[in-house]
Amino acid sequence: MASQLRHFAEQQFDQVFDTLPTICILDHDGVIVEFNNSWDVFGQQNNLNQNTLGINYLTLCDTATGKDSDGAPQAAHGIRAVMAGDLPEFTMMYPCHAPHEKRWFQMRVRQLGVDGYILIIHENVTPLKIAEQQSYELALEREKVNLLRHFVQNISHDFRTPLTIINLKIDLLNRRLRGSDDPELSVIREQVHRLEHTLNALLTMFNVENPNTRLMVMPFHVDTLLEKVYAAHRPHAQEKGVRLLYHTPPERFVVDADQDMLDVAIARLLENAIFYTPTGGTVSLHVQRMPERLSIIVNDNGVGIPNDQIPYIFEHFYRVDESRRSATGGTGLGLAVAKKIMELHGGHIHVRSRINQGSTFTLSLPMR
Repeated sequence: MASQLRHFAEQQFDQVFDTLPTICILDHDGVIVEFNNSWDVFGQQNNLNQNTLGINYLTLCDTATGKDSDGAPQAAHGIRAVMAGDLPEFTMMYPCHAPHEKRWFQMRVRQLGVDGYILIIHENVTPLKIAEQQSYELALEREKVNLLRHFVQNISHDFRTPLTIINLKIDLLNRRLRGSDDPELSVIREQVHRLEHTLNALLTMFNVENPNTRLMVMPFHVDTLLEKVYAAHRPHAQEKGVRLLYHTPPERFVVDADQDMLDVAIARLLENAIFYTPTGGTVSLHVQRMPERLSIIVNDNGVGIPNDQIPYIFEHFYRVDESRRSATGGTGLGLAVAKKIMELHGGHIHVRSRINQGSTFTLSLPMR
């Protein structure tokens, strides 16, 4: 009966031993005297094509070659330190190249407390290493964004003061010229306006893409906002000779959104529509109720967008026609900002366009 119980206990131990991470046991000389099934698999994956039972583990480390051998001297040093009693435990992480992937293992070495035997555990920590790497890369990316944001904010502040002074000087010069609009001064004023527009666009972009940005969501009548945006852009449209229309909705719609953010998104679409609509063209703004959603639509009969470029127009700084940059003064950020704002609201932006016939941009917002 006692022998049966002993045999059963040994079977149970073997089963548990084989389910543990990769394990081998060394004697006081460093010779491998025991290992579990995982060690066999580990050896095959790491080109240990020999029966390692009875092999000196320290010799394997001392004679290791190949691209995964860089950590072998450190491993041998740690094992010897534990064997000598200089360290209670030794731990190291090392890479291991499988046939089709790079994996990471953690090796732990400690004394078993029995006749100088040493326990070595190799544990696959690749998922942990990947997570750490991704976390590090994310933190690094956030740091880059923060540095760039602070840089832009500082540069913006440094630029605004001289730009304001230049505008004041232009006004003073115009007064001295008794109100006549000097062509050279008009060019200077236009370039100052472009710089101000670029600075504002950059600040807006960094604001909406800041992970710490929190929307100030409140219910409001969307027609009130549309009337405000329409009134703000009407003078520019008239100056260019573009007819800007606002179709008053038949009923008042309430949306839960950040009103200032939504203002920016609509304004960017109107700016683009006016920029790319030639003199005599028409830009319209209206709202339409859909099942569980509200659509804000900006339509124009301007130059249109080639189909092969539509997938890229929401990327930062992308321009359909770079030759128009100097003419329009655009930054290539407007559509990217509008898209991000809609995503923050759980909505989306859609575009339909045909060359020389115009474009239709639709902002879709969820409704209560």
